[in-house]
Amino acid sequence: MSKPNAVAQSRHPKPHFGETACLIWLCRRKVTLRQQWETGAVEPLRLTLKEMCARYDVTPRALRYYEYIELLSPERVGRARYYGPREQARLTLILRARRLEFPLEDVRQWLSLYNSSEGNTEQLTDLIERASEQREVLQSRIANLRAAIEELDQFETWAKDKLAQR
Repeated sequence: MSKPNAVAQSRHPKPHFGETACLIWLCRRKVTLRQQWETGAVEPLRLTLKEMCARYDVTPRALRYYEYIELLSPERVGRARYYGPREQARLTLILRARRLEFPLEDVRQWLSLYNSSEGNTEQLTDLIERASEQREVLQSRIANLRAAIEELDQFETWAKDKLAQR
């Protein structure tokens, strides 16, 4: 499939100013944002629930839960949910914190810190302390996993020796 705007691009060079100007320029050329996105030229401004699930590898249930506990607040049009750049950034932060096994209440506090324009010294100090504590928890878990792997290796060696003796 050829690009829908290949001819238009050669006749009208793309301006080199902000995103809004580029979108106005795209509208004047009568090329939809969806067409641009499908060709890989532009990232969509809003994603549907299904697109968010595919992009971030999460379930619809997880997204609805994050909305229910007010970590995300997508735009709603009827029953449809649309996730803009703000919600996409928030979900990235949520998933990063979940991967590091932080509780969702900590995530909520960090999102409020992320949204505030002023630097709250107490919150930042708390963030540093919690990150340090979580690092210790994860390092302890790594040590336990290494010990378990070592035990499995010893058990496997013992079983192979028993099998070789038969």
